[in-house]
Amino acid sequence: MRATRFAWLSAAITITALTAAGCTRNDPGPPARSSPPSASSAAPSADPATEAARDEVLNRYRGYNEAYVQAELTADAQNKDLLSYLETPLKQHVIAFLAQTKQHGAVYRGTPQFAPTVTKVDLAAKAPTALVSDCYDATNFRLYYTKTNKPVPIKSGPRRYIIETTATKFANRGWLFTKSQSFPERSC
Repeated sequence: MRATRFAWLSAAITITALTAAGCTRNDPGPPARSSPPSASSAAPSADPATEAARDEVLNRYRGYNEAYVQAELTADAQNKDLLSYLETPLKQHVIAFLAQTKQHGAVYRGTPQFAPTVTKVDLAAKAPTALVSDCYDATNFRLYYTKTNKPVPIKSGPRRYIIETTATKFANRGWLFTKSQSFPERSC
């Protein structure tokens, strides 16, 4: 699906920390956090339907991030609020990530920062889509072992980078997030 929203965290945790503990994981790190208000789009459109879609997707994305952060604080893979924002394949990746985090006895602490914008909207597609580009900052969002209260060791690398997430509009369910990819090489 992607390098995952949080491929950097996934790879760092998987390879460095969890592998050291005898475990493996190969995907999506944490997405979710509370986002301060920001512009609803990178380039405003004159089309009212497109602007309405941008606003709706951005509001859903903020709710998704907030729910994801809450789920990460307890490694709750069945968080109903979080799952209400997702559809496969992203839904499967998020569930697996949180389940593995819990299995390894870890949870996140702190607060990530976000700066999302809706960079693309395609309402003409058979299934309308939108792309959210987010400057994710995990500087103050860390993974800790629950038994020892010690941080999970991770490789050094960027803690602030771009994440692109695709939203797809489903007829009876509205905008749901279906894919996410992180770009640790693209600092922000």
